[in-house]
Amino acid sequence: MMGYPIKRYLPLLSLLGIIVALLFLPIRVPFGFRTMGFIRPERQWSLKTDFDGNYVGETRNFRLGGVESVVSYRFERGDIATLLLGGLDGENSIIQPGETLGSIRSVRSKELLQQKENMLSVAMKELQAGISPEKTEVLEQLQQQIKSTEVQLEFTKAQFDRINQLFLDSLVPATTFETEKTNYLRAFAENEIAKSNYQSALSGVKPDEARLLEEKMNNLIKELEFVEQTNEAYTLTAPFGGKLQMFAITGEGGEYLSITDTATFILYAPVKLQFLPYISKETHLEFLIQGTDIACKARIFSIGDNTETFNGQQLVFVKALVEDPDRIALNGLSVQCQFSGENISIREYITRTLKLYLQ
Repeated sequence: MMGYPIKRYLPLLSLLGIIVALLFLPIRVPFGFRTMGFIRPERQWSLKTDFDGNYVGETRNFRLGGVESVVSYRFERGDIATLLLGGLDGENSIIQPGETLGSIRSVRSKELLQQKENMLSVAMKELQAGISPEKTEVLEQLQQQIKSTEVQLEFTKAQFDRINQLFLDSLVPATTFETEKTNYLRAFAENEIAKSNYQSALSGVKPDEARLLEEKMNNLIKELEFVEQTNEAYTLTAPFGGKLQMFAITGEGGEYLSITDTATFILYAPVKLQFLPYISKETHLEFLIQGTDIACKARIFSIGDNTETFNGQQLVFVKALVEDPDRIALNGLSVQCQFSGENISIREYITRTLKLYLQ
């Protein structure tokens, strides 16, 4: 009668015996765990507006975990800025480094540019009246200046005519057109000055008037160059190559353009704090893209020092470099991560599992 209870628990005792035996077997198994993560590019540039309505170009570096650079395209208070995009192939097109995306134009700058051009035109007409320098012995030098400025004028006019046609066909940005137009006006003014100086030498008019008008012309040319260069400073160029995204205008705080650097992607993986002692930069890491059977490898380069609390769990963020970026199609992609550490004994495996479960 006493042997019956022993027979009843014999299967359980056998199982415990097997478990105890396994604990001391020289078998080693990999220790690992899973978590969800998401993919970010190494760098991403975006054009947006701040709450004051100013355009801002911001480059975020997800490897370093912060903003890399910020460029603010500010105009005078009360001015109206317009965003002009041109020559883009549309959503998801590939952008090359330094490629022109468009321009941010100031209505006031455009009006000022037109005003300076009109003043320059009036000054050129005044010079055509003929004002003489004091010494007539420089006639030969003045003739050479005329020839030199005529050659330059012919070149800049041909260049301007070509750019003007390309601008009408929407093949070059407005800033390029304005630059060539300024160059042409400058060459025309210099030619007029040279011819006026020559005529002045023949007519014998007072030199003071010629000097004042020439100073006025030179000052106008410098002012025109400054306005034109200021306008050029707001030409948008791609800081690096990547994939283009375009967004609908959303008003204050809205985003208009972004460029994703597709050459390098970073995997962000939140890991529970209790798992931190079991991971290192040598830990093997793979991830599976949701909804596919595509498995990719990543190399850990950063384990966060700070903890964050989410849904009552203390988390540490691990960052890893994706080894095959060509397989990544979307920014912000959610992935399932598998951390695989060193091979450990079954006894250590059970000890770690129980410790993590009880924490």
